[in-house]
Amino acid sequence: MTVKKHKIRFFFTFIGATFLIFVFLLRFKGYLFSRAILSHDLSFMYHAITRTIISQIPPEKRNIPTELDYINRYINLNVHSFGKVRDDGASWILIYGEGWCDSVANIFIQLITPLDIRGYLIFLKLPNGESPHSVAYCALEDLSIKDIEYLQKKAVVVDPQNGIIYHTAEGDFSSPSQICDGQARIPKRLSSHRSYYCEKPRIFVSNQPISTQPNIKRWFYRNVFPRIPKGWIKQSIRVSLALNNRLEDAERLYYLARLEQLFLNYSGATEGYAVVIERYSKTRWGELASYWRDRLSYPENRFPEMNQ
Repeated sequence: MTVKKHKIRFFFTFIGATFLIFVFLLRFKGYLFSRAILSHDLSFMYHAITRTIISQIPPEKRNIPTELDYINRYINLNVHSFGKVRDDGASWILIYGEGWCDSVANIFIQLITPLDIRGYLIFLKLPNGESPHSVAYCALEDLSIKDIEYLQKKAVVVDPQNGIIYHTAEGDFSSPSQICDGQARIPKRLSSHRSYYCEKPRIFVSNQPISTQPNIKRWFYRNVFPRIPKGWIKQSIRVSLALNNRLEDAERLYYLARLEQLFLNYSGATEGYAVVIERYSKTRWGELASYWRDRLSYPENRFPEMNQ
């Protein structure tokens, strides 16, 4: 059997097995199906959102600095730290809309996975050992896992909670050591953060760039996923939320509205939030829906809209 025929046979076997698993989960385990679609291991949500973000960049302007900037801006607009913050995986934090600095930085390193960039979730340290803040480090020159000494000198520093990618006065990416030495441009509101980069931080977790992933997963996301219509991708996530029998009705409706926002359908998101507010105004979900609906009423709080 030729290599080409073997790949074709494997592909259809894989699709068939996936369909059978889907039918089983659809019928008996809606909650598990929902968790699987939004799981870290499958990383379906990460690839879908990154694809959505990158599609907003004009082809002639697509490069690493621009892609990092767009992802950073997207996260800063769509995930905030307030109220009762959820402790869950990056996909669920995206849908929930609330996360502390570590969760937000984790979302960033997961969204750069399809770009084949190694990212690290970093817990910054104070002299007393406490961690005041978490950020993302990006290693653009090497996909292999690096130690903290290398990263302090070479990594690009991204603070998605504050919407910042640090640069030098010359406009180049700034490393952590350059921030500590005063060579980076730091907004006044974050001037106290400079000292955070002078202590040896802790690497909490690293992402797994697409070219370092198992063959079947790498092949799927490089050859199959780009050919799946965007509407199908969003609909599969909608179905997974609809099937999750552990979600309250208000929670499910809120997540569905959030999904529209994440895929940049702001009219759909606003309509969805209105339904949650009308039915469940005095619940936590009604409060969250009101918060995001009010924010979306201002154009500056919207990431560039897709053509719906």
